[in-house]
Amino acid sequence: MSTLSKDPSFPGCTLISLTKGMSALVDDDCLDLVLSVSRNWHAACRDAHYAVASRGGKRVRMHRMIAGATAERNVDHRHGVLAAPGVLDNRRANLRLCDPGSIGATQNAANRGATSVKTSSKHKGVFFRPRGIRHWLAKVEFQKRQITIGSFRTEVAAAQAYNRKALELFGEFARLNDVPAEPVPDTGPNKRHGQSSVYRGVQPSAPHGKKNGRWTSMVAVAGKKHYCGTYATEAEAALAYNAKARELLGDKAFQNVIEVEP
Repeated sequence: MSTLSKDPSFPGCTLISLTKGMSALVDDDCLDLVLSVSRNWHAACRDAHYAVASRGGKRVRMHRMIAGATAERNVDHRHGVLAAPGVLDNRRANLRLCDPGSIGATQNAANRGATSVKTSSKHKGVFFRPRGIRHWLAKVEFQKRQITIGSFRTEVAAAQAYNRKALELFGEFARLNDVPAEPVPDTGPNKRHGQSSVYRGVQPSAPHGKKNGRWTSMVAVAGKKHYCGTYATEAEAALAYNAKARELLGDKAFQNVIEVEP
């Protein structure tokens, strides 16, 4: 049986005890609605935390009931699922309806924080890789597809790139990393020992085995090399690589991050 309690940190709200040592926070004017469904709510934890109860043989999720969601609508927790450790935030102001179907599911997923699984970065959408000099990779999931944003020398620069892409794709539903809004210099060593360019797919132009100060780029797909051209600067060649990669691979294409536009 769920018990009720008050916390001065949350005026105008009531805490409803759940199983697993958790509780749900609801507005006082929603309390009668919640208790009319059940007085025995429990915590369901899988990919996220929810307060659930059984009514007429059917499972009812507390946050969906409070938000008035129909079967085809998703419900997003605007400021996150938890109001405090172990406290589900089911206040009406924290709940908002997403669009129907796969778009709504994408909006809902976009507002989740960084995964609870131990990863290489504390920031959402950022991953460490030991190869190369740009160790930090930024990715975002959009409509069940992984989009590579780019690779960076610093973790913060990768997190900022994720924020910009998330705002572009998800708008108000984007869960942003807590990093400075102003771009930080993505500095570091120019290249590894023996590496000809800091950019993927770029190398010095060397007709007849002699370097001439120009740069070439090419994209390899399924074992076939697609030549992009020869350019005066390394950055121009990297931009050509980006364009050809997008043409051949679409959203799956790796994109060089150009530090100084040509």
